[in-house]
Amino acid sequence: DAMVPHGGFQCAGDDNWIAIAVVDDAAWRELCRVIKRPDLEAMEELKLLGGRNAARTFVEGELTKWTQSQSVDDAESKLIAAGIAAHRVQSSDGCLADPQLAHRDAFLWVDHPNRRSIIENSRFKMSRSECTPTNRAPFVGEHTFDILADIVNYDGDRIADLAAAEVLE
Repeated sequence: DAMVPHGGFQCAGDDNWIAIAVVDDAAWRELCRVIKRPDLEAMEELKLLGGRNAARTFVEGELTKWTQSQSVDDAESKLIAAGIAAHRVQSSDGCLADPQLAHRDAFLWVDHPNRRSIIENSRFKMSRSECTPTNRAPFVGEHTFDILADIVNYDGDRIADLAAAEVLE
């Protein structure tokens, strides 16, 4: 694999997890410093990705010992401060409250006849193009007649027969 360690690691507390990606050998050395494990940094067989990959179970087990001793807040802040790719694993409510996701306009509130809907915005932010969804989700069957007429090319009589037979319910 291209990154080791890489994945979700349990933190202290109930159901608290952090995603961590050590993207290169320099990030590995920094991770060893953050988790206060100079012994891991000194191990010749772990200095390069190939060696860490061969020892993935060991490496990720050692990292898990550290993450389980940390609150997710502390682990995330320490890792990010050191330049290591890391972010807490969040519930839907956590995502909606996340300041970075709010800053990136990750979610949109779209008017819906029955309720207010939250949808995921485009992940791409382009300087000269707007990539924002503007429509609500359709009701089940809302466009059935249009699809049958315009895409499937059924005539009005055939669609009426299907509706009368309650096939379109």
